[in-house]
Amino acid sequence: MPQIAYKFSVNALPARVYEALTDQKHVSQWWTPDCTMDRKTGGRAKFEFKSSSGALDGYAIMRIEKLIPNKLVEWKCTEQDYQGVSDWVGTTIRFRLSPNPADGTDVDFAHLDWQNREGSFRRCTDGWNHVLITSLKNYIEKGKGEPYLAHLETEGRQDPDAIVSEIEIATPPGRVFKAITDAKEVLRRAPALDAYEMDARFGGQWFLEMRPTQPHHGFDVIRHEGEILEIDPPRLLVYTWFANFHDDPKHRSVVRWELTPTPSGTHVKVTHSGLTAEPQARKDYASGWPGVLEDLRRWVEKSPNEGNR
Repeated sequence: MPQIAYKFSVNALPARVYEALTDQKHVSQWWTPDCTMDRKTGGRAKFEFKSSSGALDGYAIMRIEKLIPNKLVEWKCTEQDYQGVSDWVGTTIRFRLSPNPADGTDVDFAHLDWQNREGSFRRCTDGWNHVLITSLKNYIEKGKGEPYLAHLETEGRQDPDAIVSEIEIATPPGRVFKAITDAKEVLRRAPALDAYEMDARFGGQWFLEMRPTQPHHGFDVIRHEGEILEIDPPRLLVYTWFANFHDDPKHRSVVRWELTPTPSGTHVKVTHSGLTAEPQARKDYASGWPGVLEDLRRWVEKSPNEGNR
């Protein structure tokens, strides 16, 4: 079954993270202000999502399946409706916590048991990135989260920290997918890169290095890296994105490639989310991604048989 998975670190001990996940006064500061929660296995949690006018946009009711202090929190959705969609019912939300050597906590998050990738699955993939990284992590580390606001969740609108670039390419999705996942081809089509590797599987790692002609934000060598969160050839690729030149090099953003077949070839949509905390990088990426897609289009349209190598 499809799942949404995120791994990230928090600069706080597991006890602090566990408290933020199980006490409604804390959950209200990073997910939704309107929540009630039991703190026992078999208990009930209800989360309501209201607009600024107080109108109810949606709700979710969870059964608290497992609680292991400082180690595990697991909920199962028993009832839900968000703007007429109820595909959370039967899914499981799980947080696994483990201490790390930096006196912090590694969080292994998963939203499991989706029936398919339709409905709200895609929106929730980006939504959980905001909830976990922009809100929960910041709440624990800095005391300020970004709980639910209707204008961020309204269907058809992007989070304010997301950049979206789209392009039409006159080749099939399989050809485009190979051009973005095959490391040898990426190096051929992007000669400015000094190194590029991608282990194109769930959980696989990727990285790139390049030396710009002039220092970029003071860096002579630029490095991006991350982990693949979702891969479904030839239609979907999602991976985390870290950069050594970010204000916080440990801050995680997420890049999502969606390839949709069209009568003339492929519609490519790239969403780079989780950039609120990196305003300068966001500005760079807003101008950079359209150029990346245009270079990709030129390459695959000029070399339609490259995928057969």
